[in-house]
Amino acid sequence: MEYPIWFIPGLSKGMIMAAISVIHVFVSQFAVGGGIYLVWMERRVLKNQERLMEGRAQALTGSSEQAVLLDWLRGHTKFFLLLTMVFGALTGVAIWFTMSVINPAATSALLHIFLWIWAAEWVFFLLEVAALLLYHYSYPMAYGLSGQECAGRISPRTHLWIGYIYAISGYMSLVLINGVICFMLTPGDSLASGSLFAAFFNPTFFPSMVFRTGLCLLLAGLFALFSMSSAVRVQDTQARRALARHNSLWVIVPFLVLLAGAIWYFFALPPDRQAAMLRGSADIHPFARSFACILPIIFLLGLLAYVRAEKLRLPLAALILCSGLVLVGSFEWLREAGRRPWVIPDYMYSNTVRPEADGTARIVREQGLAAVSGWIKGVPPAALDRRSQDGGRADGGLSRGELIFAQQCGLCHAVGGSRLDILPRVQRFAQAGLEAQIRGQGAAPLDYMPPFYGSGQDLKELAAYLNLLRDAEK
Repeated sequence: MEYPIWFIPGLSKGMIMAAISVIHVFVSQFAVGGGIYLVWMERRVLKNQERLMEGRAQALTGSSEQAVLLDWLRGHTKFFLLLTMVFGALTGVAIWFTMSVINPAATSALLHIFLWIWAAEWVFFLLEVAALLLYHYSYPMAYGLSGQECAGRISPRTHLWIGYIYAISGYMSLVLINGVICFMLTPGDSLASGSLFAAFFNPTFFPSMVFRTGLCLLLAGLFALFSMSSAVRVQDTQARRALARHNSLWVIVPFLVLLAGAIWYFFALPPDRQAAMLRGSADIHPFARSFACILPIIFLLGLLAYVRAEKLRLPLAALILCSGLVLVGSFEWLREAGRRPWVIPDYMYSNTVRPEADGTARIVREQGLAAVSGWIKGVPPAALDRRSQDGGRADGGLSRGELIFAQQCGLCHAVGGSRLDILPRVQRFAQAGLEAQIRGQGAAPLDYMPPFYGSGQDLKELAAYLNLLRDAEK
């Protein structure tokens, strides 16, 4: 409770984190699958070159179809570099900054538990950066495209091996991040044993890896379809059709892996986490429904792109790509919702409160939040009382009830806003009803919310603040 509080009444912290996270996951998992796609396609072109040379046909640079494919692949690599390494890296920094501000206690816990995992991930990330830059800028040295005269300075095989280094480093980053993310949903018995191995290889590690591998490869196909449909370089009809059909297979085949991983993932969850994801609440049900609906839509759109490859145009490719964003967003929301009311099950609640095993819970119940929070203790009691009574913000500060709301409710709820707005949720309660509602948190039917962390007086002051909000809306 000693960390600074970032509180913007009209914004839900969870929604801010969700928006940044979904965009980052969408791009970063394309970075993993796209790296595999790039070396797969280059290797395919080199194999075709070898077959042409063995058959005494034209060399690769003389074969129009192979030259077109290779030229497009170089352009796609530049697009890949700018999107994943520039924009993706910025969103990655944004995630670290946002999570550190929104929930510094949980961020600190994850850093301490997985210190060596984070260190290894940063090493692989540096390898990714170096390998991708070298891979992109060494294209002319290997192939001499676009009028460049430096072909032959490195062999195509060497260039391909640089791509392999990037692809392996990217996938290893996925493996490491996956272990941390899955721990936050299913820590298993690692909390009792204190084992890093058990925390990393937790009950959902392997099903999640299958799901995310399929998702990464599928996103590679979606972005490849979008890139080729918007590229002016692929004018050759035969080459365009072959490329579209190949890219469509990168949607169809990984989808089957993704689907198998999703089913395995769900059944690997503990029953209470399954129930949390299937809960029909207004903030979960729309995302569960969109996830279930978008899966067959993506598969059918991939089939359509394969069957009508010669007629694939930018609008259809953009629609397929947007469906991938909906898939990522709905899945990530469901996964996050499945953790409620925890940040880390049995370790830390979403309001950063530790369970009863933490001795401060007893102190807070007996002495109030001021006993452990300098942010409340540091404000003179008289000023706190005045602000609680009139709901004002004397001296530019927060009322006591508003400060408690910011500490314990603000991570999920906003005062106004599009998602999890607290205002409609307090309209049907009077002061006594609000107190009973807060007191009942953490137990059925409010077991999806963390228990209130405070004394009886703290509870009354929070209820009084919510009561003021209700009256202001009338």
